[in-house]
Amino acid sequence: MFEFEELATGIVSYTNVIENPEDFINDLEGLVLINNLAWADAGQQTGYENGVVKSIRDCKTISLPPIDNNQPLRETTPYAQVMVHDFLNESLYPAINHYKNLYAASQWADSEGWQILKYGKNNHFINHYDDAKSYPRTVSMSFYLNEDYEGGEIEFGRFNLKIKPKANQIIMFPSNYIYNHTVHPVVSGTRYAVVAWWN
Repeated sequence: MFEFEELATGIVSYTNVIENPEDFINDLEGLVLINNLAWADAGQQTGYENGVVKSIRDCKTISLPPIDNNQPLRETTPYAQVMVHDFLNESLYPAINHYKNLYAASQWADSEGWQILKYGKNNHFINHYDDAKSYPRTVSMSFYLNEDYEGGEIEFGRFNLKIKPKANQIIMFPSNYIYNHTVHPVVSGTRYAVVAWWN
């Protein structure tokens, strides 16, 4: 069972979320190796349009759109995507629902799906917040799969809070401008995370 701690108002850490997160990394890279999943450059909103601007955000992503229980949709989605999507739903929603109950946030709509992120050396994301006019977001989640890298801290400047993520840790926080945050460059190693947002 996960443990939780409120790090600052609205910023909550959940630890011991799943068993053996390193197995998930191995399985994921195995699916990439056999071409069932593929890493792509991560995009971002620049203020004018969506695109890839590496000076703003520099990492790789695998995007998994939401898959509901609608059978035709599940049948047309590649099996590897369905398998990873279902595993993340089953594994992460107990902590997500705890956060939802903690802040009486029962009105959240469905998530945008999952984004799996891979930050290599010098990869980063400059100071930003997750909500935007073109994609309204209320709550953000980052789930960290490993900790065997240097750098890659997430920092909430307004809260004087800089977190070196631990393997098997979720950080949840509001998506609005008060919770702007930075992902510092990875100095060495590879940082794996799963992110999602709810509106």
